[in-house]
Amino acid sequence: MPTNEPVGSMANPPANELVDSMANLSVNNSKSAADIDQEKLEARVIIYVLDCRKYHRDRSSRQRVDMANQHGSYLGLPYFSNNEVEYLKSFAGDDHMSLGEHIETTMLEAKRRRAERNLR
Repeated sequence: MPTNEPVGSMANPPANELVDSMANLSVNNSKSAADIDQEKLEARVIIYVLDCRKYHRDRSSRQRVDMANQHGSYLGLPYFSNNEVEYLKSFAGDDHMSLGEHIETTMLEAKRRRAERNLR
């Protein structure tokens, strides 16, 4: 059952605390950006970042991140709904590129480097 308690210490939470936190922060299948619960979304972004940081050390983190990459952008379930992904991708950085543009550029650059390596 979801609680109104904070997610907890995100500095270095134990793995089971992250899983419990994810369960309490269920993905919002809302219809518009106005319906997105900002606090839960922010907490899930933090959990997502922590999972990415622990990708090579923790099997469950790796499985969740890999599941989120099924559509090639590393954003999606179990962290974010499709609506939330579009909402997150719309944010612009200091260089005025949106997160979606950054992801696309980074993925294309990685593909280009792999292709160059394969040609050697």
